[in-house]
Amino acid sequence: RFSLKYLPARLRRRPASNSFRRVRVSLVAMAVEFFGPRDEATMRLCIFEFDEDRQDGALLRRQCIGELRGSAAKVCAFSRHLEARILGLLDAEGFFEALPGAGLEAPATEAGAWRLLLAELHGAELASLRGPLAAPPLWLRAPRVACLCAPSIADARVFVGDDPDAWECLCSTEALTRGSPFFAAALRPEAWREGAAREVRVRGEDAEIWTVALARLHEVAGCCACAATRLPADLPGLIAVLRLVDAFLLDSIDGDVFRALCDAASAVAALAASSGEAFLEAALELLRLGRLQPLLGTWCLSGGEAMAPPVALLLKAGGPLAREALGSRGVVAFVASTRFLGSLSEERLSPGGAIASLAQADALEVLHRCTSWDWLRDHRFLAQLLDDESLLPLLQIPGLRNELSHQRFRSPELASALAPFPVLFNELLKAWLCCSQGGCAVPASELALWSDVDKFLRHDEPLLDEQLRCASAEDLCAFARAAPLERRPAVRSSLRARLEALSVELWRELPRWPRAVPVVLSDSALLLRLFLQGALGPRTLARLALCAAAPLSLWPLRALA
Repeated sequence: RFSLKYLPARLRRRPASNSFRRVRVSLVAMAVEFFGPRDEATMRLCIFEFDEDRQDGALLRRQCIGELRGSAAKVCAFSRHLEARILGLLDAEGFFEALPGAGLEAPATEAGAWRLLLAELHGAELASLRGPLAAPPLWLRAPRVACLCAPSIADARVFVGDDPDAWECLCSTEALTRGSPFFAAALRPEAWREGAAREVRVRGEDAEIWTVALARLHEVAGCCACAATRLPADLPGLIAVLRLVDAFLLDSIDGDVFRALCDAASAVAALAASSGEAFLEAALELLRLGRLQPLLGTWCLSGGEAMAPPVALLLKAGGPLAREALGSRGVVAFVASTRFLGSLSEERLSPGGAIASLAQADALEVLHRCTSWDWLRDHRFLAQLLDDESLLPLLQIPGLRNELSHQRFRSPELASALAPFPVLFNELLKAWLCCSQGGCAVPASELALWSDVDKFLRHDEPLLDEQLRCASAEDLCAFARAAPLERRPAVRSSLRARLEALSVELWRELPRWPRAVPVVLSDSALLLRLFLQGALGPRTLARLALCAAAPLSLWPLRALA
């Protein structure tokens, strides 16, 4: 039997011989399927196929591709929402419209769910059905009906949300009572009206989250044919399900939700990157539910560097969030690692940064576990550390003190900041500038700046003398040009001693050609400055001049050598 009413006009004409197969397929698709006796088929369901505009996604037209017929009484007895859709509104005389009337409408994507629903309500054999079938849970979007188990065992209703947007969830009483102490108490027939009517109404809740939670509840109880329902992938959605589990004692899916949260490190990092306020609200909700601390440890172990911004937000928030985070061993180990300290920006030591947040929480001892200080890149970080009194306890960490002796922290700009710490200053000067103790020769321009620092000149080790001894003739002349000879007698005496020693060395190397002499004697302005400041004596100057002139007369001896 076919419903020719919905045939396109082009198919009502007699088809050509080469298009017979296409017409036959269309007619089969348009066939009316009956569930139960035909004389009891008082409900009509029209299956429509919608065409969308490729540009804006709007519905352009729809085409009926089939009909399903069944008993309206059985469908109305099964679902309150479907009863309202089928019977419609009362007319002026108090009667419903004649059935089947215009019938219900459903998209082609829900045809399989409708077939299974009608087949089980009418006791039809599934093997005799011609179209595809869906497996529970069954979702009927238009009437807002979700059958979360096989329709034949759906003996309880859960209405979720506020009218008219409420959803009707058809459930198995066994699955509800087995998975939740709340439903076990609510559905007792002798205790509550809900138990006698097998109906529970939950107002003011998110229907989508409820349907997901109830579907998982039936899946754990074995009432679903397949795992068709997935938990939300975003952090706020998972927290909403967890809040539902905690409020209504859905114990059987508690473990599933917690495992999904443990695997949501990437979603946590994405939420913190997009909206810090939304992440902190989610963290506060997890704290209220008592799940924040174990989840933070898991996220830090699995998320890697991506978890650095979320943890920094928790530390900056302070209060219970910071205490809860620092109470986790996984978070403490993560904070003391380069995955956290090395991935943050240069603002980590500034007020409001991650290290300053640790100081406000009195948790700087966490950094005693730090084994690598490479994240402190140069002297600017050390200057920030010395300028903030709350960060000064970090100087007591042996690993940090050893790391500060690295040459990347050497800078004359730190002289004023290190002045209140004489012991530390002495140690760093010795490590940076003492050539005999592992230091290195510094550029002449930097050495000239150091020579204007009192602590450098009065150090127990002759730091300036060692640096001048390691300097080449070019560096020595560059230092003499930039050094504060006018106001630093110690610098003049050290430079005078070095020039005298250099002249003696060059004199002893004769008859070899002294390459350093032209460098020194070629700059007349430098010689005048050294002579006027007392850094170059007449005897030293005469010896250097002789070292420059003698090789010419001693050339035969140098050739024989």
